Amino acid sequence: ALVEGGYGEVVNLFQSLLKSYAYGDILLLAPTWYTINAIKKEMPHEVQKNISSSKDLVLNKSIFTTYHSSKGIEAKVAIVVDFEKIEDRKLIYVAATRASHKLFLHTKNIHKSLIKEELYEVLEKNLALVG
Repeated sequence: ALVEGGYGEVVNLFQSLLKSYAYGDILLLAPTWYTINAIKKEMPHEVQKNISSSKDLVLNKSIFTTYHSSKGIEAKVAIVVDFEKIEDRKLIYVAATRASHKLFLHTKNIHKSLIKEELYEVLEKNLALVG
């Protein structure tokens, strides 16, 4: 699913997902640690206590990490923040395949003209395989 808006929308989505999923089921990927910290700061304190920035699986904690650090990590739900900033085709694939059940792609502005055609092709192919 596509999520458009600021990081507040990511926070709202994350909190909404907690109604159906445990913290450990949700993975958040972002382009930089700066972005991750900006999102974490918008989370309620109770949620912040249940977030890990370590690649090591911490029992029932959500992992927030960068695209580059996400290889080998999988969760039921993955939120890919600022996905339009991913330029490397392999990185698009790595980020898009971290979810085993649901994938959410966040962008601040869903203008297709701003998002590379290749990204759509990779995602359509990947989503067809998952679906």
